[in-house]
Amino acid sequence: MLSREKLWKLSSAARAKGWAFDQQDLPSDINDAQVFPDAAKIFRALELVSPSQVKTVIVGQDPYFSRSADGQPLATGVAFAVSGHETPLSLQRIKAHVYPKGQGKNDLADWADNKGLLLLNAALTVPATGDRKAAGKHLRHWREFFKTIINQAHEANPRVVVVAWGTKARDASASALGIDWQNPPPWFRWAYHPVATEPGPHSFASFWKTGPGKALVMR
Repeated sequence: MLSREKLWKLSSAARAKGWAFDQQDLPSDINDAQVFPDAAKIFRALELVSPSQVKTVIVGQDPYFSRSADGQPLATGVAFAVSGHETPLSLQRIKAHVYPKGQGKNDLADWADNKGLLLLNAALTVPATGDRKAAGKHLRHWREFFKTIINQAHEANPRVVVVAWGTKARDASASALGIDWQNPPPWFRWAYHPVATEPGPHSFASFWKTGPGKALVMR
């Protein structure tokens, strides 16, 4: 079990990076014997960038719930990133826009560093079932923590752009920031999840034609 005390100890590297949050912001108990990502990686997104360095927050729903072909968890603690060479469809579509020449690693660390990105899931853990039904199961556990972090990033730099990919990520972000996603402020954008094929102004492909999208492309 990942108790609040356990999570508090695991978050020490994130807090050392400058992220400020209380023990009370963490889930009191994740009621699963095993979660993805591995415990040591849960706060990895917060270890890549400090609040003052964040220029854009990209929000996903929750970590990958599946394993790679060699049995390793795909989730790395960084939204949409994976370890190893196996590239899920969502990451393939992201990289196709971010790295037009085909370069870039699956851990997305170079992208986060170059663009000042906080690649944050609304839930930092997911049950390690390997089953699609695991998706979204831990969103409620991480609600207060997510709210603390996303608001801290925005308060540290009011110019921070918050981008939500997926409707669950959109709803979680809007709720945490206290905004109406149907009439959002100019610094809030959302698009359908990278694997979705819905057309229209909120399609994933359309996002990359916007100013915030163009600014995220690696040159």
